[in-house]
Amino acid sequence: MEIGVWRGKSAFLGALHAQPSEPVVLVDISDVTDVAEQIRTFHPESVVTVTGRSSSVFRASAPYEQYRTAMRFFHVDGGHSCVGTYADIVIGSEMTSDQALISIDDFGNMRYPQLHAAVFKFLFERPDFRMVLCGANKAYLCRTEDFAFYDGLIRDQLVRHATALGSRFTLARTSYAHDYGCFSVQPFEGRDLVGRDEDPDDVVF
Repeated sequence: MEIGVWRGKSAFLGALHAQPSEPVVLVDISDVTDVAEQIRTFHPESVVTVTGRSSSVFRASAPYEQYRTAMRFFHVDGGHSCVGTYADIVIGSEMTSDQALISIDDFGNMRYPQLHAAVFKFLFERPDFRMVLCGANKAYLCRTEDFAFYDGLIRDQLVRHATALGSRFTLARTSYAHDYGCFSVQPFEGRDLVGRDEDPDDVVF
């Protein structure tokens, strides 16, 4: 599911990873019928669009009830105000299933400092969620009970997988999970993993 579709680039990428039986739900203040039709060329089973504000129109829509707790990936890219971003992350927490990820676009983009405030407001208020990865203008949240699962995948596979695809970067983990520490994608520093400033070889949990 995505809030804030615009031209559909992220929606296309997300839909490519959807199983045939999984719905693709697109919410935007503008009509995104054209994007939905293009996605249906390779994912014809279920593409649902809702036109209107996520905080009002979507919450009152049939897809909100039908697909609540069913999404395994949720992308937030709507209005970049603090209030709006926070509300969309809350909707993400309501719509996602177990072991789901919530991705927030433009995290790390200093044009939108209020967006960062929304992310941490949510994390401070909802200890059942944690940020597990950030970088390249994205933040990824998971449920706290799934943090170790995703932490392990990132630690063991992300750099190797990205390198095989021709991308090279360093994963930094400079603090502990209970200190809001998570992995972050950094420009390549000559090593795949780097830990705490006090001991870069100590990639903590």
